[in-house]
Amino acid sequence: MPPARSNSALSRDMERNAAQANALKTLDARRAAAAPPPPPVAPPVVAPVPVHNPPVYTQAPQPVIVPQPNNGFMYGVMGFMLGRAMSQPQPVSVPHNRHTEWDSNTAPAASPAMAQTPAPAAAPASFGLSVLRGLMWLALVSGLLWLALYTVRKLRRLRSTTTTHYSFERN
Repeated sequence: MPPARSNSALSRDMERNAAQANALKTLDARRAAAAPPPPPVAPPVVAPVPVHNPPVYTQAPQPVIVPQPNNGFMYGVMGFMLGRAMSQPQPVSVPHNRHTEWDSNTAPAASPAMAQTPAPAAAPASFGLSVLRGLMWLALVSGLLWLALYTVRKLRRLRSTTTTHYSFERN
């Protein structure tokens, strides 16, 4: 006796789907057998590729410009020098380029004003300014030495903490 078939909705759906799939397979097989074979495919025609000559340039190629990193230090130095030159209280003169006035009745070579006149002597620096200047230099040099010492100590401390020491003994 054959096994009893279930009449559930799921089994009916499965049987119907299987029957439709079988019917589609047989229909595809009939159509493939009845259809004439496709015509042979002709090889593609390759068109000759035209040869292009590169264009001839009459002007020189543009120069390559490589931007350089700039931190603005030179702009600061140039600004300092320009400000220093502009803030001079009197124009700086070179001894051989001095123009002095002379009497129009006398010849320039015979004029006593053409003789070299010494420049006025600069006022001597006060004692307080020289002491202050010395203290500022001392502070600058000691600050640089302290910075170097601090950097060396910091590097030694960082280097010593990066090495690992394995020890199985307890103290």
